[in-house]
Amino acid sequence: MSKRIVTATGSDIIYKYLIDKSYDIEKDIPYQEGLIEVMKRESFDTAIVSSDLVGDYDKYIFIEKLREISTNTKIIVIVGEIEDNYKSFLYSKGIYHILTDGKSFMEDLIIAIEDDEYKQECSEFRDKSISGENNGSNNKNQFNEHLRLKFQRQQIFSFAGVGSCGKTTIASHFSKILAQNTDAKILLVDLDIINAGLNRFLGVKKSPEKPGYILSPDKNASLNYMLDAIDKKKFNANIFDRYIVKSKQYSNLDVLTGNTSLYVCKNILSSEYYSRILENAKTIYDYIIIDTSGNIFLDSMQFSLLNSTEIFIVCEGNYISIERTIRLLAELFPIWGVPDKKIQIIINKYSKNSLDKTTIKEIFNKYPIAGYISFSEKYEENINAKNSKLPLDLEKEYKFFLEEMNLIEKKGYKSQYSWILQGILRQQISCF
Repeated sequence: MSKRIVTATGSDIIYKYLIDKSYDIEKDIPYQEGLIEVMKRESFDTAIVSSDLVGDYDKYIFIEKLREISTNTKIIVIVGEIEDNYKSFLYSKGIYHILTDGKSFMEDLIIAIEDDEYKQECSEFRDKSISGENNGSNNKNQFNEHLRLKFQRQQIFSFAGVGSCGKTTIASHFSKILAQNTDAKILLVDLDIINAGLNRFLGVKKSPEKPGYILSPDKNASLNYMLDAIDKKKFNANIFDRYIVKSKQYSNLDVLTGNTSLYVCKNILSSEYYSRILENAKTIYDYIIIDTSGNIFLDSMQFSLLNSTEIFIVCEGNYISIERTIRLLAELFPIWGVPDKKIQIIINKYSKNSLDKTTIKEIFNKYPIAGYISFSEKYEENINAKNSKLPLDLEKEYKFFLEEMNLIEKKGYKSQYSWILQGILRQQISCF
């Protein structure tokens, strides 16, 4: 049966070549948004895509969006130069055909199109196309199966919402309990890139312990050291480990401390930097937890949401906070292309004066309520004390949440607190 193909390379060369080979092929699409729209309307066996295709998205988010549209379409990516981080990212999305220009390019392209075993063990062709080397017909591709499985299990949680809703508090406590109760390697990322202060919730310094050199005080944070390393083309796993801040309380929890420099925020930070950092982190950590900015005009929030496996939108149980959150969900998220299926709502600072839970559920309608966190003065006490250890009652509340998500082992006790999970459990749990 003839394979249906679409190309998006910004050039007619491949299109014309495949027409001559009698393939059923769509006219080459010269920009990212065009391919996205075409793939939403029609089904294709194969999409041939240039990593440098013109459009509004960086190459990572572009691939994410294509995969959200179709998990079955074989994607062949054409790159100018093969980068380890990007290669690992493509592997994680089930993309094993990565081609660079060369004498045998068209020949290799045909092999890739006709390869019906692309979801199974990588063939000799993939070894050649990825590494650029021909190791002989008897050699098998040395694809890192462990890394592929790690990506499949890996979870990236983003905590987002309008300003001052408490997302930083929740993200930090979530991370602590996960670290305390598992052997998983966890990274807590501060992408509140103007008001970054997540390190205070962990009781650690913002600056790395031994960075090798010192940035100015407003830039002296993990994120800015990594930006500097990327610009100097020195960014790798060793550099990553050097600039991460280690938790004093939990050996398996690291913190990527955030930027507070207005100059860096305005003139340097971009999704391209975030992509490089995140893809490197994926090769190291089992769980990545992102605290986003409440500023909708910064691309850090959009990047975080589009690259997460689960999105928790935090808001308070009053009409003002809920109305602002609904506007965010209804007006901005569709423009960004954030999938509704990833989103759950957390009602923070819940008290007897908040809207009742039935009303809140009706207002949010299609979005599941992940839980209610009761208001407690001990949150303020914990923050002001700069204490990295949670009080026992707060610890139990978060343990119950993570138990019901199946992220930590259930201990068998019943929580007296108000974490009530619905969307995650896919069932209704009574709240007290």
